[in-house]
Amino acid sequence: MLISDSEMPRLYWTLGLIAIVPLLSVALLELEQKLLRRHSPFRAVFRWIRTLFIPLFATWLAIIKIAGYELTADLPKIIATLADIAGIVVGLSFINAILFSNVAEDSWQARTPRLLVDIVRLFLVLIGVAIVLALVWGVDLGQVAAALGIGSIVIGLAIAEPLGNVFAGLMLLIERPIAVGDWIKIGDNIGQVIEINWRAVHLRTFVRNLVVVPNSTLAKDSFANYSRPTRLHSEVITLGFSYDDPPNKVRLILLDLLESTPGIMADPPPAVRVANYADFAVEYKVVFFVEDFSRLGPIRDSFMTRVWYAARREGITIPFPTATEIGYEPKDIEEKSRPPIESTIDSLPLFRCLNDDHLASVKRNTTWRDFARGEAIADSGARLPGLFVLARGRVTISQKDESGNDSVCFEVNPGDIFGESIANGGMISEYTATASEDSQCLVIDPDQFRKLLFDSPRFSREIARISEMRSHSQHTHLRHKSTNRSISKA
Repeated sequence: MLISDSEMPRLYWTLGLIAIVPLLSVALLELEQKLLRRHSPFRAVFRWIRTLFIPLFATWLAIIKIAGYELTADLPKIIATLADIAGIVVGLSFINAILFSNVAEDSWQARTPRLLVDIVRLFLVLIGVAIVLALVWGVDLGQVAAALGIGSIVIGLAIAEPLGNVFAGLMLLIERPIAVGDWIKIGDNIGQVIEINWRAVHLRTFVRNLVVVPNSTLAKDSFANYSRPTRLHSEVITLGFSYDDPPNKVRLILLDLLESTPGIMADPPPAVRVANYADFAVEYKVVFFVEDFSRLGPIRDSFMTRVWYAARREGITIPFPTATEIGYEPKDIEEKSRPPIESTIDSLPLFRCLNDDHLASVKRNTTWRDFARGEAIADSGARLPGLFVLARGRVTISQKDESGNDSVCFEVNPGDIFGESIANGGMISEYTATASEDSQCLVIDPDQFRKLLFDSPRFSREIARISEMRSHSQHTHLRHKSTNRSISKA
């Protein structure tokens, strides 16, 4: 059976589509799998081409070239419309893969709000649909626009609230008071902005909860942005101390704590101000700065912890917020939180060689001091307040080595002493003593300590023995470290 010349083009188109479409689909599938293994964002582009555009385009060719439909017929127009829409999808996927996939965090793509990307994508889709309607169906876009203008009034009245969120989101996008990554406070909610979309802003709080705030709420109410104009954040804390504590003394203690707390910036400098004479305490405003609001929690916790220990150590009082008069003497309050000095000294082997008169004199000239873990008890070059006797905790003694780094000399355990250099008039510390854990120390007055050394030979020999052992241990440690350094250089 011979095929006429008029039928030959149909045969060629049929054989071509049967051969080319499967081969092209298989090739695209292999390319898609290869891109998947490489985690490439272009995988989605080729998936849309393989599963959507090629089948529709092949169907359109089959209808026109094989089935013989006219271009103006409804069926080819429907298939052409679907193929054009598939082409729009492929084009948008390609643009998204180029511009917004695998970008650096500090790039303009990463800083572009998702809402703006959605608006541009919607605008491009509308333009593409309008072109398809005009070219394929011959639609008069002017009449369509007029009809949509009337219909939009009805639709707008029906969805006024969602549209309000959309327009509020547009205003936020134009004004840009917030961006993804900013820390903001809205009402009682504080969180980091993780998404800005058509309807709402998504916040992630410190406890990892998700808070969704409608855009209209942001547009109507005020909110605080802790990340603008810079990420530098100031914190204000109100603390109350007793009326018996001199303000100048309290201010110096708090300033020293602010300067020694890690994370609190030296520039701008922290400040302490007397704020108010309240019913039960003198209130102080403590102002300090941190580099980023996200770090405020741990830094504030560290500072507030040090305030308690400093108050105990320096003898200043954080009063109870009550009008009831407490009938405790200061000594009674101290004994409720610490063991009595008398019984503590009696329990230490170092003081068992002293007679009753010496013991009584030591107990009268000894005070308690509390230190937090990580806090410096004595800094190198600072004045020593007396002989330290560790009652509880652990203390690390260190010195600067030849390279200027801190080198651990020895550790002090409960019952041990440090600061014995004051026996020779050395009131300036040659080392740094740091509390390895929460510690309580007895501090013996320097004059009392030197008097004990003079009046009690046994006590003097015991102190000399301890100093000699430590000096030998320190020299051995430094010699061993120097040998290791020499071997390492060799």
